[in-house]
Amino acid sequence: RRMQLKLIKATHALIAEGGVGAVTFRAVAQIAEVSPGSVSYHFTDKNDLLRAATEYSKERFNQRAEAALGKVSEGHDLGACLADLVEQITVHNRTEIEVDYDLYLASFNEPELRPLAAVWSHEMGNIIARYTTPKRAELLLYALEGMILHAAKFGRMFFADQALQLFALVGKENGRMP
Repeated sequence: RRMQLKLIKATHALIAEGGVGAVTFRAVAQIAEVSPGSVSYHFTDKNDLLRAATEYSKERFNQRAEAALGKVSEGHDLGACLADLVEQITVHNRTEIEVDYDLYLASFNEPELRPLAAVWSHEMGNIIARYTTPKRAELLLYALEGMILHAAKFGRMFFADQALQLFALVGKENGRMP
């Protein structure tokens, strides 16, 4: 497992430099400072490696979301928690989100990886739905994914106050997002 993680992190570093298209077993091995055989020992093909790298990104993203939205249980406003998450991702962790979304979007183009992208979006929707109605969670997810896409692909940064304005458009009850 330790070697797989090293290779996944090397894959992320390679994507940060040259995008998903730059990923080859040889290039990953070079960054990880291992033999190309080590990569093929742990991953059957490029899609297997990209699947593992995408899964790692998804888990990291979901952990951030869980931590940010967990504050709703402590009495914090859902919109404010989502807005803080957006700022954390689009301003303070730019390289990570660029890599994560390169992997996420690349999954849409590979039929065998496409279900992983759907699971990623579904899991994030479920995290949001713990704190509001299913319909509002769906709308908030679309807004969240749109902001992150713009950050990852167009270099847009969203500060919490800006993101909160967008989330407020989805609707409030009694001055707070349910």
